[in-house]
Amino acid sequence: HYALSSGDVAALAGMYGRVGGLDRVATVINAMRADRPDALLLDGGDTWHGSYTCYHTAGQDMVNVMNALKPDAMTFHWEFTLGTDRVTELVESLPFAALGQNIFDAEWDEPMLDLFPPYKMFERGGVKIAVIGQAFPYMPIANPRWMFPEFSFGIRDENMAAMVEEVRAAGAECVVVLSHNGFDVDKKMAGIVPGIDVILSGHTHDALPEPVVVVDTIFVASGSNCKFVCLIDLD
Repeated sequence: HYALSSGDVAALAGMYGRVGGLDRVATVINAMRADRPDALLLDGGDTWHGSYTCYHTAGQDMVNVMNALKPDAMTFHWEFTLGTDRVTELVESLPFAALGQNIFDAEWDEPMLDLFPPYKMFERGGVKIAVIGQAFPYMPIANPRWMFPEFSFGIRDENMAAMVEEVRAAGAECVVVLSHNGFDVDKKMAGIVPGIDVILSGHTHDALPEPVVVVDTIFVASGSNCKFVCLIDLD
């Protein structure tokens, strides 16, 4: 109740203390990494926006903090409201992968592989893992298109299926989709695209106490706004 609503927040804050914040997230992540040195850290997007300081630094304050956390990959949504030039500048400077199998060039309807690769392969604990990025598909509907006229999005199930086949052919033993579709859209996609082992679902701010399984795909959603860190151990 305290983490997921504003009901009686003052009284509950006195009982439970503060929650959320990237400083606390960092403490949790460092503890997890100490226990699991092979862990991947993935960011589901909506990270470079939403605060006074983020607005005045064009996202740089959040980029600096996330770089310090050293994630392995991220995907996108509100980041694109910084505008095409700024997003391009930031992505080109990132020390980790910026993934989006559904981020295409608006003029030619071709994937923008140099800037937003569709996936990245990792080897952790002797296992080959593919992480495929899925940016928010409805950008021109949810946000002003003039901010990013060069980019096209969409769910692109057929391209996702092709990416799953491609990473499996490249030896991926585990396929993870880092998605900002939203939970219901991700569930629909799992029923259409076979071969996805795990979907890390963002956008709809769901906080799941345990995974949900659809067909053979495990779903995990991690809430929003640095309230939660989800840890998934795969055997």
